[in-house]
Amino acid sequence: LLIAFGMMVIVYIIAHLRGFKADPLNASWSEKFEIIRKFGVAFMLPFIMVGGIVGGVFTPVEAGAVAVLYAVIVGFFFTRSLTLASVKNALLRTGITSAVVFLMMGVANIASWILTTQQVPQTIGMAMQQITQDPLVFLLLVNITLLLVGLLFDTVAAMVMFGPILIPMATMYGIDPLHFGIIFVVNLTIGLVTPPVGICLFITSGIGKVPIEQVFKASMPFLAWLFTVLMIVTYFPAVFMWIPEMLGYR
Repeated sequence: LLIAFGMMVIVYIIAHLRGFKADPLNASWSEKFEIIRKFGVAFMLPFIMVGGIVGGVFTPVEAGAVAVLYAVIVGFFFTRSLTLASVKNALLRTGITSAVVFLMMGVANIASWILTTQQVPQTIGMAMQQITQDPLVFLLLVNITLLLVGLLFDTVAAMVMFGPILIPMATMYGIDPLHFGIIFVVNLTIGLVTPPVGICLFITSGIGKVPIEQVFKASMPFLAWLFTVLMIVTYFPAVFMWIPEMLGYR
């Protein structure tokens, strides 16, 4: 919610400064009803995906496949906006974008294997323990480390490398595991939009057909807000920890 609210504000400011104005909609009640009906069908998709994951019906990867199937059914039989030609073009674009992403992930995984076999994460962990016994300083070092790791490695690879080392250390410093887990995830989420291995940057560049440098430049205000949220999450856990506590986490 913190990330979403901040980005909504940034979008509003950018739209205001650049003069992006919404087109006035002078529609009849029947046209409005049709718009709401089509929106309701699309609006069901997040509930199907999240509900299926939380309910254990399918995995996050399978949720993506379910989303595609749902979109195809709706596009062909409900909105009638899909054609075989458009599906062919979509598959071609998906293949090109996926090839770029998997190439980057492959290189990152090779580098991850090299660092793991050379015990680089263990060395970094021991260095942190020797530098400080203060939990706040430890969290600062964790943030710096994970942000640097996010620049170069895939999210899953980073979790596999550093998760088993940093999580027990966080417990030793008296840091709540859930709090530390959120810090970990936010750090690696930022890594998805930071070059040179920002997977989301390459995906956005492919979809928008614009150079990745232009995508990164446009993302700077949003990236600044992500860093702000990271600091809030790290040093002001009361802002969000009341939710799991209310639900009986402790």
